[in-house]
Amino acid sequence: HDKFVKALQDDPTLKDKIWEEFEKCKFAKSKIKEIAITLGFYFKDIEELLEKDVFVQLSEEDTQELAEAFVSQILNAKEFSEEKNNYYSSVIMPIVEKSLYLALKNGFSSVTDFTV
Repeated sequence: HDKFVKALQDDPTLKDKIWEEFEKCKFAKSKIKEIAITLGFYFKDIEELLEKDVFVQLSEEDTQELAEAFVSQILNAKEFSEEKNNYYSSVIMPIVEKSLYLALKNGFSSVTDFTV
C-alpha cells in the first residue's frame, strides 16, 4: 500500500494511466487484477483507488437535481393527485437528498483514502 501511495505522489499521471487501462478493458472488474500485475501493484490498491475515484466523480453531481428526478420517478409511477404528490415530495425529498449525498460520498465505507 505504501509503495502505491508513493507512486501516486511521484507520478501525477498514474491515476489517469490506471483509468486508461481500465477503459481499454471495457471497465471489466475482473481485469483489475491484470492491470495491477502489469503495473506492479497490489490488486486491492488498484481496486480501492478506482472505487474511491468513482465516488469522487459522482460526488460532484448536484444531489438536489438527482433527488428531484428520483422522487419524481417514484411519484409518477403512482396515480396521486397533484396535491398529494406535492405533499409526498415534501416529506421524502429531504431524506432522499441526504441519502444521495451520503451514497455519493461513499458515506460509511472503509475505502482507503489515497491522499495525493
